[in-house]
Amino acid sequence: MPPEWGRDGNLRDKFRPDVIALVSSSATERAALAAVVAARDWLGIECESVRDFIRFLRRNTPTVVLVRHQLVDGHSDDVLSAVVDGGVAPETRIVVIMTANAPPADEARQVALGADCVLRDPVRIGVLTEYLAKYHGAPMRTRKAGR
Repeated sequence: MPPEWGRDGNLRDKFRPDVIALVSSSATERAALAAVVAARDWLGIECESVRDFIRFLRRNTPTVVLVRHQLVDGHSDDVLSAVVDGGVAPETRIVVIMTANAPPADEARQVALGADCVLRDPVRIGVLTEYLAKYHGAPMRTRKAGR
């Protein structure tokens, strides 16, 4: 497949578009996040569970993963582990969304496990969109495994 230069200055396969993975067990939340992503003409792929995300990750390398902390079959910890420890996508940026009353220790744990950003409910769409723009179009950096 012929390569091309991406917005981030890295060589990319032009047949593998930049993708934002939207991981939430709530269909309403996934639809809302998909609308935010589509409004900027980005490609968003919805995943309902950790299992769906891992299946998606076997064939795709997302530029950004936007994940709800609590999922129907696990937690964002499982998604972080699949990305960071799995070594599948070391350049992928990860945004975790937590409930407003989540303990600070849980928020700190997400960062320690490899999250680039942790947002709390209620999520401000303007702030979320700017993080996605920053991470989706930013130069890729390599994440150290086990971080």
